[in-house]
Formats: sequence, C-alpha cells, structure tokens
Amino acid sequence: MDPEERVGARLAELRKRGGMRQEDFLRMLESRGVSWSPTVLSRIESGKRSMKLSEGFAVADALGVDPAQLSPVQSALGYRIESLMLRLRETDQHVAGAIHNRRRIVEALYAHALAAELQAGKTNFVVRGNGYEFIDILARWSNNNRNGIPYSAYQMEDGLALLDIQDDEQDPPSFDQSDDDDASNKEHIDHYNRLLSRKFPGLTFDQPDGAYQFTVDGIEEPTVRALASDGDPGFLDGLLFGGR
Repeated sequence: MDPEERVGARLAELRKRGGMRQEDFLRMLESRGVSWSPTVLSRIESGKRSMKLSEGFAVADALGVDPAQLSPVQSALGYRIESLMLRLRETDQHVAGAIHNRRRIVEALYAHALAAELQAGKTNFVVRGNGYEFIDILARWSNNNRNGIPYSAYQMEDGLALLDIQDDEQDPPSFDQSDDDDASNKEHIDHYNRLLSRKFPGLTFDQPDGAYQFTVDGIEEPTVRALASDGDPGFLDGLLFGGR
C-alpha cells in the first residue's frame, strides 16, 4: 500500500469510527477553510488523490485527532507549525465576523439614539447616511429583535412607526439591493428622505448614496450609552449582549 492509500484508508477509518457521514465531515472541513466535493473525499479515501499538508491539518482537526495519526512522515515541529497556522486562519475568520457584527451594532446604537433625540424634540442633526438607511436600521431592530433580522423578514413601516411617521404616499418604490446606483433606488431613497424631512425639518442627510457606516454628527458612542440608559436601562444591554 503506497503512502496515499495509507493516508486515505486511515482517514476513512477515523471518519467512520467517529460516526461521521461524508456530508457532515465535508461541512466541518468547509468551516476550516477546506472545500472538498464528495468525489474528492472518495478519491482521497481510496488513495487515488493525495492530500496536501495544509488539508491534512484541517482533516485532523475535524476528526479530533493528532495530525501524526494521518501522516507520520512529517516532523513534530512541522505539524505544530501547520496546526498553529490553521488556528490562526480560524481566528482571523472569527475576528472578521466580530468586526462586522460590531459595526452593525454601532449603527443600530446611532440610529436609536437619533430616534430618541428626535422624539425629545431635537431635530438639528447631520446624518452620515440617508433616510432609507436610518429607517432600515430601525426596522431591522424592531420588536425587541436583538440581532437585526434578515432583510426579507421585516417591514419598513416598523421603523417609521417608531418615529410616528405615516407613509401616505401611494406605491412607494421598491429597493434593489443588488444595484445601489440604479435610478429606482435613488427614487426609493428620496422617498424616505422626503418623509423624514417633512416630519423633522432640521434633519440633514449628508451622504445620499449611503455611508460605509451610519453615524450622526453630535452623537458619540458615550452619548449613545447615556441616551439608551436614560430611556430604558435594559435597552443597551439587550442590544449588545442579547443575541448571537
């Protein structure tokens, strides 16, 4: 039996011993940065396709075994280096996700703090974004939702209702997220800018095409925390720590 066959047979043995179906094992590999099809897995397990060193460490990690149990020809130090590199890639993926989630939460804090100021009668603010983004964020986090619900699962009216705004215009235009520069999308954005300006004349939207991160001049993160705790002590903790 050649080395590829030995490695493949050992992989098949460990996978079956762990009670993992091919599809379950492939999903675990995918989460570790290795994308194999069922055909590739079958070829490797039969020794018809060799396994790369980087793939071997992901396989061993998914199986919960030491990489040496798959291929004993590498040095212990080499295994340790590759294992650390795998851990680094996984950590980088988690960090990227955490940064994205933090940005969404900060945007929600700014939007809700602005809503609180508007409800208190203060309307002279410059928003780094547009009216659609403002209402969209409020709608996503409506009904005590703590994660920001998917785009298709909420109604923009939920955000407008928080500001006591009635959308009395007939057939508001639809919004196509796949093309932010489309003329119909501009009409959609203008629609929400118009509704907000009518209700709050002092409110200015500085970036009509949208901002990388929705913020509000004059409202900083410490102010956001104070505004949230003044209105509802549990609001901020729920927003930050209640989900995911």
